[in-house]
Amino acid sequence: MAEGEIELSEVVPEALPLSDEEELERSGLFDAEWYRARYPDVDRMNISPARHYLLIGGRVGRDPGPAFSGEWYLRKYPDVRRARANALLHYIRHGKAEGRKPLPPEENRPKSAAAPKTTPRLVGALDLNKRTPIVNGWVAMKGDPAPRMVRLVIDGVSWRYLASMFRLDLQRAGIGEGNHAFRHTVATGHLRGKTHVVELYDDETGVRVARREFAWDVQSNRYRSFDDFLRTSMTQSMIHAPFEEPQKRVFAQMDRLADRFAAEALGAAERPRVSVVMPVYNREKIVGEAIRSVLGQTWPELELIVVDDGSHDGSADAVRAFDDPRLRLIELGQNQGHSAARNAGGRAATGDVVAYLDSDNSWDSRYLAAMLGAMRAGNADAVYSGFWIWRGDDNAPSALRYGHFHRGALENRNFADLNCFMLRRDLLQQVGGFDTGLRRFVDHDLVLRASEEGRMISAPLALCHYSVGRTENAVSDNHTLSPHARKVNHRLMSRKADALVKAPFALDRPVSAVIPNWRALPDLKECLAAMEELRVRGDLEIVIVDNESGGESVEFLRQRASERRIRLVENEANFGFSYAVNQGAEIAKADRDLMILNNDAILARNALHELQRGADELPKAAITVPRQVLPPGQETMRAHMPESDRTIGCDVTISHHHDNLGDVPLLHDGGPVELVYAPFFAVYVRRDVWHEAGPLDAELGRHYRSDWLYCDLVRRVLGKKIWYVPAASAIHKVQAATGELRTSKASGGSSFEMMFRKNRWDDETAGHLGYQRPVWDRD
Repeated sequence: MAEGEIELSEVVPEALPLSDEEELERSGLFDAEWYRARYPDVDRMNISPARHYLLIGGRVGRDPGPAFSGEWYLRKYPDVRRARANALLHYIRHGKAEGRKPLPPEENRPKSAAAPKTTPRLVGALDLNKRTPIVNGWVAMKGDPAPRMVRLVIDGVSWRYLASMFRLDLQRAGIGEGNHAFRHTVATGHLRGKTHVVELYDDETGVRVARREFAWDVQSNRYRSFDDFLRTSMTQSMIHAPFEEPQKRVFAQMDRLADRFAAEALGAAERPRVSVVMPVYNREKIVGEAIRSVLGQTWPELELIVVDDGSHDGSADAVRAFDDPRLRLIELGQNQGHSAARNAGGRAATGDVVAYLDSDNSWDSRYLAAMLGAMRAGNADAVYSGFWIWRGDDNAPSALRYGHFHRGALENRNFADLNCFMLRRDLLQQVGGFDTGLRRFVDHDLVLRASEEGRMISAPLALCHYSVGRTENAVSDNHTLSPHARKVNHRLMSRKADALVKAPFALDRPVSAVIPNWRALPDLKECLAAMEELRVRGDLEIVIVDNESGGESVEFLRQRASERRIRLVENEANFGFSYAVNQGAEIAKADRDLMILNNDAILARNALHELQRGADELPKAAITVPRQVLPPGQETMRAHMPESDRTIGCDVTISHHHDNLGDVPLLHDGGPVELVYAPFFAVYVRRDVWHEAGPLDAELGRHYRSDWLYCDLVRRVLGKKIWYVPAASAIHKVQAATGELRTSKASGGSSFEMMFRKNRWDDETAGHLGYQRPVWDRD
C-alpha cells in the first residue's frame, strides 16, 4: 500500500474504531514487556499491561515505555492534565499531529528512563475488534526469534497454530524478526453479540499469555441474490472470509460482468487512451509486481507513468529494468509526498482517462478494459469498483470491499479506493488534482470532488488486489487519523454550503407542512426557522398539531398563530404522531401536497424544492424522502449504517436496520433510488395520493407502525413508488421530546409505556375515538 492511498482504517475492519487498549498496543509507544519489568505489581493484577496502564499506571504518573514520558508530557502540556486525559492516548490521537513531543530534551531526561534489564519471558497479545470476525494474535519468547506453537481457546474449544506470520509492528518493537503472529477466523455462531472467553496459551509451556472476555457483533450479509448484494452493499461494504455459497455466487456474477464489460470495451470503435499513474517511494522489492500487472492489461491503449518520490533505495532502478515504451519514469529528486507525486503524474498524462495504482497493489489483467466498459455503459465521467484485501503473504484474500454508490455513506466514510477508481482527464483537471494541503484522506477528498463535478458511477466488479502489511512505509501505520477525516469533512461541508446558497429553492406550487408537536421548543424553533423563507414567499403553509405541550411551548405556538405564521390545532391530550398528522392534513388546504415533519427535523434550504421536483418527475412517485442526517455522536447511527464514522454526521434514510431499499441500478450514479419503506420523520406526500390512500392508520399504529402500513399500501395497493431523493436533506435532532416523555414525572412514565412501548391506546381514549384493540395486540 503506497503512502497516501485509502487509509487502513477506511478499508480493513480491524481498523474501525479501536478500544483504548488496542490503540495503546498498536501505537509502538506502549512497551508491555518494559512496563511489566519496571512495575512488578502489574503481573499480580491479572489484567493486561495496557489495561493496567489505562486504569492505574497512567493516573499515577507511570511511563508506558522508554519512548514516552507521561509525567513530563502532563507537566509540559497542562491543558492535557486539566482535561484529565490519559497522556499517551492524547499524544496518539492529537498530540503527535499537533507537533507535541513525547519526551523531554535528551539532556533533561532522567536516567530512570532507560529500560530495565529483563530476563527472557513469554510475551503475546490478542488483537480483537468487535466488527471483524478475526482473531489476530502473537506469542514470542523475548529474545528468541523462533516461532512458537500456540493454542487459542474460545469458550473451552481450542485450535493450535504455528505463530509464524510476519507483523511489522512486532519487528519494530524488537520482538524477534516479527515472525510471531497467527490469525484465526471466528465461526459464524460466535458473531451475534454474546460475550465469549478468549484465551491464548503457549503450547510448549502451557502458560496463558492473554485472556479477553469479548463480544463480536459482526453484521451479517443477509442476501441470497445479486440484487440483495447490491442493496446490502449500500450499508455494508465488507464481506469477510470464509466465503460461503451466497457470497461465491455474487463473486461469480462479478466475474461475468467483468468479462462482459471488458469485451464491450474492446469491441467498441472508440478506444480511449488510459494514463496509469503510479507513485513509488522506497518500494524496490515490490514495485515490479505492480508494474507487471499494468503492462499485462488486455487494454492496449495505455501509458504507465511511474513517479519516484525521492526514493533512497533502488526503486528507480527497479523501474528502469522494464524495457517497455509504454512506461515513463519521472523522478522528483526529493520526497514531496503522495499528493505531489500523483499530481506530477497527472500533469504528465496524455490519456483521455486517468487511473491510479499504488506500488504494492496489483490489477487483474481485465481491469482497465472492464472499467472502461462500465464507464461507457454508464455514460460516466468517473467510475469506481471493489477490491480484494490481502494480508501479508496469505494465499487467499481475507475480505472483499465494495459499496454500491450511496452518496450519504461515501460522505461519511470512504469505501471508493483510489486503486480501483478512474476518471476522465478533463474532470481531473477541472477539480484540480489532489489537495497537497491535506496530509491524509487525499483520495477520499478527490473522489468526493470528482463526484460533485462529474457523473460518477459504481460498478460491481472486483479486479483490484489491495495489500495490507507488506511494507514499512504505509500510511495506515499512522493512528491519528480522525482529525484528518474531519478536515476532509469540513471542506466537504463548506462546498455544500456554498452550493446550497446558489441552489434553486422556490416551489412550483404551494405545499402544506404538517408538524405534530410535543414540547421540545428549541428544536421546534429550529424546524420553523429553516422553513421561514418559503413561508414568507407564500410557498408554504405550516400546520402544527400540538399534543398538550403546555407551558411556554403552547404560548409560543399561540403567538405564532395570532401572527398568522402558522395554523394551530391544540389537543387536550397527547394523541401521538399518527392521529396528529391526520388532524393536520385535514385542516391543511385541500389542493396542496403535504410535507410531514417531526418537530426535530431541520430541512435544508432546497429540500422542499428537490422533494417536489422528485414527486413530479420520478416514475410513479407517491412519496419522496430526503436524506435523514443524524448529527455526530448519535448512538443509533451504526444500527442503520454499521460502518459509519460516528464523529461525522451520517445519512441513515437507506438503513441496514430497516432493510428498506427497493430496486437499485446495476451501474449506480448515487441519485434517487426506490425504497420499500421510509420512516415518516420527513416525507413529501402528493395530495392525490393522500386522497386515494386515506389518512394514516392511527387506530392500529398510534405513534409508529402507521408509516409502515402506509408505505405498503402505497406500493402494493396503489401501485406507486417511494423515492429517496439524496439532493434533499434534513438534519434529525433525534427525539428530544421522546426522552422527556420517558422521564416525565407528571405521567409517571405511563404515557411513555403506552405510547412508545406498546404503541396502543388506553381503553378510555380508544372508546372516545371509536377505536378497538385488535386480537393480535391484547397481551
